[in-house]
Amino acid sequence: MNDHPPSPPAETLREVTVDASGAPEQPEHSRHPENTEAFWGSSEQVLRIRLAVATVIALAVAAFPVFGPNRFWLAGLIFVVEAVSNITLLRREIDGARPSRLMALVDTTLTLIVAATVPQTFTVAVVVFASIAALHVLWFGPRFSLALMTITAMLLMLIGLWREPAMWRLSIGAYVICTLAGATILTSLVRSATETRRRFDDLVNGVEAVIWEASGENPIGFVSENVMDALGIRAEDVIDEEGFAEHLHPADRANWRTSRKRNGEGHDTETHVRLRGVGGRYRRVAERVKVSLDDDGTITSRRGLLVDETIRWRAEAGLRRYSDFIEGIPVALVLLHVVDPDDPDAMIVTDLNPAARHLFGVERLNGTVRVADAITLDPEWRQRLADVSTLGRPVEAPFVKIPNFEGVFALRAVPLPGRSVGVSLEDVTKRARMEESFRHQAMHDSLTGLPNRLQLRERLTEALVRTERSGNAVALLVVDLDQFKEVNDSLGHEYGDRLLIELSRRLESNLRDCDTVARLGGDEFAVLLTNTVNEAAANEIANRLIELCERPFLIDRFRFQLSASIGIAISPQHGKDAETLVRRADGAMYRAKSAVGGKSIYSPGQDLQSMRRLELLGDLRAAANRSGDMVVHYQPRIDLRSGRTIGVEALVRWQHPRHGMLPPDEFIELAEVSGTIHWLTRTVSERAAEEMKPLLVSRQIQMSVNLSARNFYDPNLVTWVSELMERQGLPAGSLCFEITESQLMDDPGQSMTMLADLRALGIRFSIDDFGTGYSSLSYLRQLPIDEVKIDKSFVQHLSEDDTIVRAVIDLGHNLGLHVVAEGVEDRNTRNLLTEMGCDSAQGFLFSTPLPFPDLIDFLSEAWEEPVSTR
Repeated sequence: MNDHPPSPPAETLREVTVDASGAPEQPEHSRHPENTEAFWGSSEQVLRIRLAVATVIALAVAAFPVFGPNRFWLAGLIFVVEAVSNITLLRREIDGARPSRLMALVDTTLTLIVAATVPQTFTVAVVVFASIAALHVLWFGPRFSLALMTITAMLLMLIGLWREPAMWRLSIGAYVICTLAGATILTSLVRSATETRRRFDDLVNGVEAVIWEASGENPIGFVSENVMDALGIRAEDVIDEEGFAEHLHPADRANWRTSRKRNGEGHDTETHVRLRGVGGRYRRVAERVKVSLDDDGTITSRRGLLVDETIRWRAEAGLRRYSDFIEGIPVALVLLHVVDPDDPDAMIVTDLNPAARHLFGVERLNGTVRVADAITLDPEWRQRLADVSTLGRPVEAPFVKIPNFEGVFALRAVPLPGRSVGVSLEDVTKRARMEESFRHQAMHDSLTGLPNRLQLRERLTEALVRTERSGNAVALLVVDLDQFKEVNDSLGHEYGDRLLIELSRRLESNLRDCDTVARLGGDEFAVLLTNTVNEAAANEIANRLIELCERPFLIDRFRFQLSASIGIAISPQHGKDAETLVRRADGAMYRAKSAVGGKSIYSPGQDLQSMRRLELLGDLRAAANRSGDMVVHYQPRIDLRSGRTIGVEALVRWQHPRHGMLPPDEFIELAEVSGTIHWLTRTVSERAAEEMKPLLVSRQIQMSVNLSARNFYDPNLVTWVSELMERQGLPAGSLCFEITESQLMDDPGQSMTMLADLRALGIRFSIDDFGTGYSSLSYLRQLPIDEVKIDKSFVQHLSEDDTIVRAVIDLGHNLGLHVVAEGVEDRNTRNLLTEMGCDSAQGFLFSTPLPFPDLIDFLSEAWEEPVSTR
């Protein structure tokens, strides 16, 4: 990009005008050599000579009696007039002005006065007129000079008739001949000099540089006219050294002054500076000065050239940066030349950057170096590099191993002009290892090291492609551990993880090498069978898997006995793609949980259950537009000490138009999958709040509502709860949300924020199914939790020495929480819970979930007083 607009054509750089006399006008500061300089020297010199000649003439007039008795005042007049006029004109010339026509008028007037006053000088006056006519033509042009000569000839004729009748004809004739001949010759010379000067102007001002000249050690006397266009400064700033220095960058001024000093000592110089032009923008400028000396070593002239090198400097700076980048980049760059496209071994190395020289151990290239001698690439790669130049197509390989070199390289080769190839070799050993590590992590289970679901699907797809060609079968077995949840619940995840690791080792060591064992997640595994597969072989492997799972596990001092449920799907009869086979093996596994022997082979009838799920999913979306299909039942919660009903849990039921009353286990999961869970939660909460409002407002009872994990991430949840509390006029503490441990642990930060916002509205919180999740005590202490509910799986098999339930009750009390037991179905369990210090309980012993009218009857009977619903 240019720093300044390009210079206009040479024709526009100077405007030559011609005055009435035909003499070309000159710009003030671009003083090109005058025509007189070609013959007589500079105008200043001519004026000084004229002053000296006028003085001599004045002295001669005063000295010679021939000029008569009045010669002294005549001599004084000549001296005074010539001195004043020449000195005035000299000052104008020094200031740069053109010679004035007043000089010609003064010369003519004085000569006519002398000729008229002293008749004896008439002939001399004619000679003087003839000589100065040439100077007038040269300075003022032919038109003005011819006009002046005509007037002068007429006046001389009159003076001759009056003062010198004998000689005037001869003198006037000689004057006319001499002046006409001289004027004609000089006019031709002036025109030739003007054309030469025009060509000189065009040449000087047409180049993209500024030229200046100074005679001797004098200041600069000539500057080309394009200075503003070329450098963005005025001609005066070039002529004035101090003014020029002011435009230089402060850091460059000392160096420039040193160069000027060396010019004064007779030395040529070249200086590079930064010059500030119009707008304050700096340009890179080179000044080259040539000093001319005579035989004595005296400076005769100095000529300078100022060139804007900003564009070149930027290009060179960019090239230097590029070169530094190439030299410093830690990637090996190699330039190859393909001598013979048919002989890749004939390729030669023409250049290497430092990284490449270091990689290949080459200090410098001495002569011709073949690729085969410098880079130990195998023949296939040498041919591919030669083809890059021949075919004109780049080649790229992310991971290449070079013989005799450790590590892995990323190779890129691009075609270059002249049958050359540019090659880059980047050491990507760490990246390759990292990618391999990432791939291993992405394709393997982090706990057991087995292939995960992703890798299983990949291998299953590959096996199905092979079997499609060969006709062999593929079997997929999905294994689910029974009783594994109890291990986690009783001893914690550390023992559960160790059990899974031990089982993984058993499966790997007891299956054939051609089979794949994968962990799908949790306590689910899968086994892929690819060789000699049929239903009998799959059953045999399933029996072996069950036997391996049922072998006792001894971890520390604990001995575990597990069982397994296995579902089997065989391709192609049960499915021809990976997704179908996995889905059907998984469905068979769930059927195996209730089947004899713990295993089940897929049958088409198993899809009926899936069909029912799809049907309910569609009906649930339709039910969202008919909120009357959803019914709220309430299960009372009893204080174990007083026996009084202190709360209820609102539970939803679906009054399905075809399947009748459906429990939540059949459709809550579908609501979460379909996204209707938000509508369902709001419908249940609003209906329950409206029905229970009198009991809640009077603080006779507390109501609990279950929140789904998806509700927890609803950005409008807090706003909706606030509007519900305000609309129904519910007091703080009357509404409790039940959440599970897994919901809290999915995103602890989000959980903390959501609980805090809801707590500010007066909402209470209960941890549902406590003991089945993964929450830590330290985390629970930080949450605004009011109570915990012991899961019914612990309560239903309660005994006097049950340490788990007792520990949960003690833990809840130590945390300052109310402890609720759910699933209480007999009096013995109630008594044991009371003895252990449990605060309240709910279950079929007290009441099943009741419609609201039945709940009112239950409360009236339990409290032995009518219950108002207004």
